[in-house]
Order: sequence, then C-alpha cells, then structure tokens
Amino acid sequence: SPFLSLFRPAMGALAKLTNVHRHVRTFFKRILGPVGESVALHPRRTLICCVLVFLACAAGLALFEQDVSWIQYIPTKTKAFRDFDRYEATWGLLNATNPVIVNAKDGGGILRAALLLDALSIHTAILASTIEDGVGYQDVCNRGANDACGYGSILAAWDYNASKILQDTDLAGSVFNQTLYTADKVPMPLSGLVAGVQYNDQGDPIDALGMQMIYSVQGNTIRYSPREETIEKWEKNAFIPDINAAIAKAPALVVNYNAITGIASETNRAIESDMIIMAFAIMAMIGFTALVLGRFDWVHGKVLLGFSIVATVGVGLGTAFGLSFYFQVPFTTMSPMAVFIVLGIGVDDMFILTDAFERARATRFTEPDILSSAYKEVGASILFTTLTDCVAFLAGIAMDLPIVQYFSITAALAVVAVYVFQLTFYGSLLILNKRRVEHHRFDLIPCLTSKAAAAGESTACCGPVAINDDEEGHLNVVAKFMKHSYAPTIVKPAVSVGIVIFFLALGSVLIWSATTAEQGLNFEDFLPSDSFVLSYLEAADQFDSLGGVEFTVTSNVDINDDNAWQALLEIQTRVEALNFTVKPISSWIKAFESHYAVDPSTSRLDSFTQWLSSSSGQGYQTSLIFLDDIITNSRFQCLTAGISSSDAQVSAMDAERAVYHGLAIKGFPFDWTHLWLERYRVITELTIQTIASAFGAILVLTFLFLHPREAVTVALLVATVNAELIGWMALFGINLNIVSLVYIVLSLGFVVDYSAHVAESFSQSHGTRLHRLQQALSNVGWSVLKGGLSTLLAVILLAFSKSKSFQELMLSFLGFVSLGLLHGLVLLPVTLYWTAPAVTDVHKHDVEPAIELAGAGLGHSSATQLTASSGPHGEKAVLVATC
Repeated sequence: SPFLSLFRPAMGALAKLTNVHRHVRTFFKRILGPVGESVALHPRRTLICCVLVFLACAAGLALFEQDVSWIQYIPTKTKAFRDFDRYEATWGLLNATNPVIVNAKDGGGILRAALLLDALSIHTAILASTIEDGVGYQDVCNRGANDACGYGSILAAWDYNASKILQDTDLAGSVFNQTLYTADKVPMPLSGLVAGVQYNDQGDPIDALGMQMIYSVQGNTIRYSPREETIEKWEKNAFIPDINAAIAKAPALVVNYNAITGIASETNRAIESDMIIMAFAIMAMIGFTALVLGRFDWVHGKVLLGFSIVATVGVGLGTAFGLSFYFQVPFTTMSPMAVFIVLGIGVDDMFILTDAFERARATRFTEPDILSSAYKEVGASILFTTLTDCVAFLAGIAMDLPIVQYFSITAALAVVAVYVFQLTFYGSLLILNKRRVEHHRFDLIPCLTSKAAAAGESTACCGPVAINDDEEGHLNVVAKFMKHSYAPTIVKPAVSVGIVIFFLALGSVLIWSATTAEQGLNFEDFLPSDSFVLSYLEAADQFDSLGGVEFTVTSNVDINDDNAWQALLEIQTRVEALNFTVKPISSWIKAFESHYAVDPSTSRLDSFTQWLSSSSGQGYQTSLIFLDDIITNSRFQCLTAGISSSDAQVSAMDAERAVYHGLAIKGFPFDWTHLWLERYRVITELTIQTIASAFGAILVLTFLFLHPREAVTVALLVATVNAELIGWMALFGINLNIVSLVYIVLSLGFVVDYSAHVAESFSQSHGTRLHRLQQALSNVGWSVLKGGLSTLLAVILLAFSKSKSFQELMLSFLGFVSLGLLHGLVLLPVTLYWTAPAVTDVHKHDVEPAIELAGAGLGHSSATQLTASSGPHGEKAVLVATC
C-alpha cells in the first residue's frame, strides 16, 4: 500500500544491517581459506618462518626490565600526583624509615634493663651494618640538623649508652617524663615509640609492652632510582643479615622489622615461587589436552599435539613479551597473570580448531581442503573472540594506572600473536601430525615407525580401542551425549523453565552480593605468606596508627608582613583543630612564635634570622628555604592518628586540603598515602568507564560477526555474567581495586569466548531449532567445555601460591570461567532455542561454498535436493543433501 511504501527504505536498510554478519563471515572465509591451503601445502616452510619471527621478537627478552616502584599502582592524572611532583621538585625525594619493633618474649613489659640492653645491641648492629664496598647505614641514612642521621627510639633517654641504662633507677620516668628527640634533633611523640603503656593506681605510666626503633633512610620505592638500588643492596647484604644475627643473640626478645625495599624484594620472591606453580600448571594442561584430544594409543594418541598446543601459546607469549620489552614496557607484578590468561584463551581456541580439523577430515580428502575447510568453519569465530579479548585488554590501556596499562599492552600483543601462530605454527603441526599417523609413527617418538600399526594391528596402550565407522565417528562420547541426550532434554518446556528460574535466582543472589563489594588494595596481598614484612605489619598493629602529613607553603612570605604572618598562624591553627592530628604539633611556626614572644620589640625579620641560626632553630633549617629575607618555601609535619578505613582516610585528605581555603598564601598538604587514596575516589568511575567502553566495543564486534538475534542474546549474557562476577568476588572478600578491575574486564572476553562459538555455530546451522542446537553443541559445545576445564585446571593450582594476589586470581578465574560455562552451555542454548524461528532455510552465501567444496572433494557435485520434514515440535524443516 502507499502507506507501507513510506517505510520501504528503512526496512531495506534494516534488512541489509541484519545481513552484515553474513558479509563479514564471507569476507574472512575468502581470506582464511587460502591461508589454510598455503599452510597445508608448505607446513615445514611455515614452521621455519614462524620460528624465525619468534626468535626475532623474542630477542627483545634480552632487554628485560622490571619495574618494582609503587608509582605504577598510582593514577598519574590526579591532584595527589601533581602535588607529589611539586613536593619532590622542591624538597627532593620522599624519605622512608626502616622500623624495628621489640617486645618481650614472656609478654611482660619492655622497660627492664636486661631487655633494653638487648635492644641496644640490636641498635648498635644496625648502625654498624656495612656491605663489602664500605656502604653502611651512615651512607644511606637521611641526615638532618648537624648532619646527623635521623634515627630514634626510647633509647635516646639514655643517649644510647649501656652504662646509663644500668645506673638508672627509674627507667619509666626517664622515658615518660621528658621529650625525646631523634639524633637529628626532631621531637618524637611517645605514641609512635611505645605501645601497651601500663599505669599504676595513681595513673602514672610505669611500663610498656613494646617499643619501636626508627631508622630514617634516604630513599623510597614510589620512584625507583639508582639510590634505591644502593639501599636495596645494603638492606639485602647488611641490614637484614646483621639484624637477624643480633636477634639470635637476644633470646628474651621478639623482634620484627621492615625495610623500604623489603616489599619489592619479597614480591619478587613470591613471583619466583609462583613460577614453579606455573610450570606445574603448564604440565597439567599438556596432560589434559592430550587426554581430551585423543585416545590412549601409541600412534593415534595426541600427547605430542597437546604439547604443541601449549607450545603455540608459549611462542605467542614469548613474542609478545619480547615486543613489549622492545617498546620499553616493563615487567611488573601483574605480568605473570598474563601467562595464565593467554594460556586459557589460546588453548580454548585451539581445541575448537582441532575439532574442526577432525570434522573436516571426515568429509575432505586432500590436506589443503581439510585445513582450508577447518579455517573457514571456525577461523572467523576464533578471530571474533580474539578481537573481543583484545578489545577487553585495550580498554585497560585507557586506564590512568601504569601497571594496568603495562599489563594490557603485553596481554593484547599476546592474544594477537597467539591467533597468528594458531593459523600458521599450529596449523602446520596439525598437518604434520596427520602425516605422522598416516605413516604409522609413534606419538611421542615420531622418528620411529610402529610395525604393529603398519600391519593393521591395534596400537592402543590401554587395551583395544575400536575405531568408529559410523557417520558420527569424529564425535567422542561427550559430544554424542550433548547431541542426543543433553540438547533434547534442556529444551523440554518444564526443564527450560527450571533452568530460567535457577539462573534468575543465581543472578539475584550474586547481583545483591555485588552491592556489598568494598574498595581497597593492600600491598601485602602481593607478598608471600611467610614474608618478614607481614610479621612486622602484624606487630605494628599494637602501636597507634600514625601517619605523617607535610603542610607546605608555596607562596613567597615576607616575615615582616603581618598579613602573611597571620596567614601562617591560621594554617597552624586550622591544622591543630583537625580532630585526627596528634597534639602538640611541632612546627617551625610555633617554635619561632615562642622565640619571638620573648622580645617582640625587635623586628620579626631580625628575630627570625637570629632564631634560625640558634640551636633551637637549626633543627628546622631543612623545613625552610630562606633567600634574600624571603621565605620562598616552607613546610611542617603533623602526625595523624585514628584514621583506619579508606573512607575515613579520603575524608581526612579532603579536610587537610581545606586548610588552605580562603587564605592569602597558597600551599598544599602532602602525604604519600594521598597517592593511594585518590584511587579510592576514582575506582568506581574507572570501573564503570572501563567496563562500559570494553562492553561497547565488544557489542559492535558481536553485531559484526553474529546475527542480530544471537548478538543481542550474547551481549545480554555477557553483561549479566559481568555483574554476577562482582558479586562472586564480594562473596570471597575480594575488594574492588585496580587488580580486580582487570579481572572484571577480562571476564568480558572470556564469557564472549564461551558464548560466541555456540551462538555462531547455531546461527550457521540450518534446519529445525533442535537440529541446529544439536549441531552447535556437538560441534563446539564440547570444545568450549574442554577449553574452560583446561583453564580451570591451570589456575586451580594457584591455590598453592603463597601470594594472596594469585589466590584471588584463582578465585576470580574460578568465578568467571564457571559462570561463563554455565551461561554459555546451559542458559544460552535454551535462550537460542526458544527465540529462534522454528525452521531456518539455507542462505545462498552458505550453499554455494558448500557445493563448491563438495565438488572439490568428490570430483563432481549433484543438484541440491530440498526435502521437507517435521521436527519434534511440529515445525517444518528444510534439509540440504549434497552428493
């Protein structure tokens, strides 16, 4: 009618849009078919070329560089990072401390002469610790006033002198009744030096259960520099051995300590121990692939092929890491995770390719036809899943976190490299393995020929194995079960309703759990469980949770200017008013104010100059830059306490920044923890942005490679599993942080892998809904299940890791692989069946290549015969039979 004619252009455009996936598939079939033919014709040449490319790329491994600095975990586009740069440019690198905590082994007080003398012996050993080239604590310490090293403890009450300790009759009074200073004249709050203070009936302190000795070191691991390399060498070869030797001579004490490079060195130790687990995981995967690919047979077995699958992934990983080092992408604590991830992805796809190769052998006669047919059948779908995985990784590159960017670059390169080597390296090995079997050569020793096989006898190593001669000989027991039992069962109305109800309940529970997810990343998660750093952190809980904030002034201050001076006093007043600051505050402002109050008749500038050169002012010289009677920069430190949760720390950071609001002079507060806290502020936004961008790109790819109906189904399934994964991680106490965000993004790619192959196979099959579902599950369902099980087998071994981060990786993988397989092999087939049309005709793009291939294999082709029949639910079926 005239009315409907108005909509014909739009309907025509929609029809073309729904056929985009057919054109995309046809395009890649025309490319991948000749690739398969070329590889099959020249397998040895292809292998040689692959090895040469691998060696050229893997040469970059010689440029191996590891980044152990903590700056890789920090967003670089935040105010905290800009403040860090400004602070570092003015005052130099932040310094750190090596703390030592001492407790009595009997659980009693520490203020006993014998115990204090043992603590003094440990202190003496630390000061004397020196490595072979003469570098000692005096060379790496942070020096303050009078060029003295910045160390301190309650031993300063007796000037670190054993005789004074022995002569003192009131040890508690010497500690609690005076102000103690570090060696470089900085006052020390007792709350950071003693813990578990004991009081008498009158309320006077008489003892303490623990003491802390602090040794300032001129370095930090936020930015790793040559100075940190020297400190690491000193700590590893002098500080730690010497303090352990001193501890052995003090049996009455329990001593725990930390080192500024300890976290990095202990993290490296965890990675080294996990490499052993990784080796076992690879061996387990080789055994599993050999088990599921073939039977126990000396000739027809596929142990060597299973090793080839893992070797192909290894070649891809070596290529990716080599290229990464060429581009100066460093190796980080997250890099080993790429091995497990890419191993799982690569093995999944090669299972599918291997099964397609076996199906092609049943209908094709020449090697080029066999490999070309396999590539045409599954090459495009493997490319699709490879692109979705790559997109998921590329989304991580956009994140403002260097460690995620480094990981994502390497993983994306690895996924692409593994796909290329699948088509070339592994394709060649498939052809050579076929030739090995045809020439009756042994599986594990292909250079030897089996006389039994040549004579037509069985070569089964675990009893005789009959070779199937039926039309489904290429299907194993599980694939046949999926086709004849599983598929017809799950599409029964009652069973389908039960499945939908189960997944609704599962989704409701996990999505509710997702609302309880907490934020936070603890660096101790990367440490081995037996690390000395963890022992120290546990012992440190007995002390007040102290922090230190540097309040800086960046404006030029004329000390004679009353307005500027009042602004400085206002900063100090506001800082003291914060409810989390430790009083009294020790600042140069307060110290000079007390000095000036003695004789206010003199000019403030003259009094300041006099005070700065006096003994009381020398300790603050490192807190001021005083040029031409102008204070160009200044700072003072304030200790904070009682801030435990991440939310409270973020609120405290905001309150510290608010100190400068409305003042005539400018400045900023800085604490290295601000660098971490900014992540908590943006982690939710980063999560949403990253997942949304990755999901959007995957959605586009889905519509390019799948029919819109299947594409929508897969997209909804991926989004559901993604939300459920957050709830899964919350159930196991895995916090929302940069590492778990990577797992969430990765789940997008994995779930697409487990769903897209089934949906694509269903979309390309023809006939009744049940027939299409049976074809999809028998052809790729078992392949997908094998891939998921192999991934689980590899990562389950991470449960034995000493690092909590790898244990969380195992739990996360267990979550999204299990959920992905459940949704992809249970819910998706039911959804595809009930949303698909009752019968699907053959499209001309699919018929013509089929006839062409049949003609190439048989020498001629007959006319296509169309026969109508009825399916189990009464729908009409159109079957294609080609002679």
